[in-house]
Amino acid sequence: MFDSIAFSIIRSFIDRGALQLTLGDRPPVTLKGRHRGPHASIAISNRKILWRLVAEPDLAFGEAYMDGHLTVPENGLEPLVDLLMTNSNSWATHWTGRATLQIVNALAWLRHLNPRGRSRRNVAHHYDLSDALFDSFLDPWRQYSCGYFHGEEDTLETAQVTKLARLAAKLDL
Repeated sequence: MFDSIAFSIIRSFIDRGALQLTLGDRPPVTLKGRHRGPHASIAISNRKILWRLVAEPDLAFGEAYMDGHLTVPENGLEPLVDLLMTNSNSWATHWTGRATLQIVNALAWLRHLNPRGRSRRNVAHHYDLSDALFDSFLDPWRQYSCGYFHGEEDTLETAQVTKLARLAAKLDL
């Protein structure tokens, strides 16, 4: 049931040609446009990837391909690109495409909604890192910048102190 909705959404973006889509170990489904055009085939590993492609096609398509969740038969990449390029603006010419795009954009907005709890988790995931990590590549003042070296004999620590002194002098501190 839900897969047929996803297939219908994908189908609404195909005006010319056809896409043969295989989901997991199921038999292939052919999604045909209203007009003749290029034919291509893809296989999608699972339902989660299918819905990511529907919700965020621009990002999910490339990621799924790189991760091996979206595959094309040998010599099938060129026909797929041809089909995609042929239909790149077809959604704008038909009301179902425009309506689908609005739904897809709403789903993407909901997916990226960042309430306070999720925001805290995101910040913690990206920035709450251990001191040992930063100690491994930053100087004692935790500066991530170049020092000011007078000569080859200067150490990184000396160059950092020199840089700070030069900055303080320029700022009249």
